[in-house]
Amino acid sequence: MLDYLYDRLADVDAVDELHVVTNSRFAADFRGWARSGERPLRVVVHDDGTTSNDDRLGAVGDMALAIDRAGLEGDDLLVLAGDNLIGYGLDELVSFWREKGGEAAIAVHRVEDAELITQYGVAELDENDRVISLEEKPAQPRSALAVRAS
Repeated sequence: MLDYLYDRLADVDAVDELHVVTNSRFAADFRGWARSGERPLRVVVHDDGTTSNDDRLGAVGDMALAIDRAGLEGDDLLVLAGDNLIGYGLDELVSFWREKGGEAAIAVHRVEDAELITQYGVAELDENDRVISLEEKPAQPRSALAVRAS
């Protein structure tokens, strides 16, 4: 899974290194993966110090940890969840982000199945593609746009 995401990131000219945040249980495994093979992108593994679901930092906490430890504040960042398969080119997302002024962007995809969309984060966009609402696994989705992990 990580190789799959790594390959997608390596295809994006604007990306020059990859930061992976993991818990203490798997940090050594991820560091071993980072050292294996020849990789054009530098890989930095961050152990967030957690040992269970009870003390985990969560996605936002892990992002803050990597930004702080690596001195990335103010840098342009492309954030991916490590448990998502991406079937599109990330360079398309970066191009869209640049076209919109480079502040922030999230990837969405249309899910026509009314039952299935309730299993995703759902975004509602305005006519300028700006997010006007974002809801996690809504019982009554406001749109058919599921948030992709990027």
